[in-house]
Amino acid sequence: MVVDMIKLGVCFLLLLVGATGCKVANLPTTIGRDYERVDIIMGDDIYTGRILSDRHDVEVTSNGIVLKPGARFAIKTLEVTEFLGQFDVNIVSGQGVTAYLRTVPYQFDSTHGIAFRYAVDGCQLRYPDGRTIPIEYNAETETGTISLYNEAARLAVSVNCQQLYQDDTDIPGTEYVIFEPLPGSTVELRHVAYFNTDTE
Repeated sequence: MVVDMIKLGVCFLLLLVGATGCKVANLPTTIGRDYERVDIIMGDDIYTGRILSDRHDVEVTSNGIVLKPGARFAIKTLEVTEFLGQFDVNIVSGQGVTAYLRTVPYQFDSTHGIAFRYAVDGCQLRYPDGRTIPIEYNAETETGTISLYNEAARLAVSVNCQQLYQDDTDIPGTEYVIFEPLPGSTVELRHVAYFNTDTE
């Protein structure tokens, strides 16, 4: 029942985003940046991005944010740790990208938090204890929508409205999702949207 509700919620929110005029072509309408910070303005919403790698590895374009090989980029919600985060990701070249959840950018360590590998040669989740969970899904090079449901102990991952994984974890939630292209890969973030799931 919970699985079906999450699937329905993800698909409904995708439809809601489309219905309110948040289309990929409109998304990064204005992006301001300094050497480390990128402000992503989506209509009335503003998300804070932080470049954790060399600033030349991240390029802001009229269509989105390009993460080149070696890039590491954190996106933060405003003090919300329970959310559904949706990201349109285009694999420009190479294999794909890793999204890190339930971790922070300060003294970032890729072995902390939960890592979702989104790749053309297969997806997987990795936990801090080294446990790896293969997911029977291969990313495609055209734009796909990754949905990361992060509420209390519940973690769920969907791509294009297809739920790939769901489980509970005792790893505390944070406001961040951190993206890192796989070695030799370039990816483009074309859409960013967060929805607060804490309604209490």
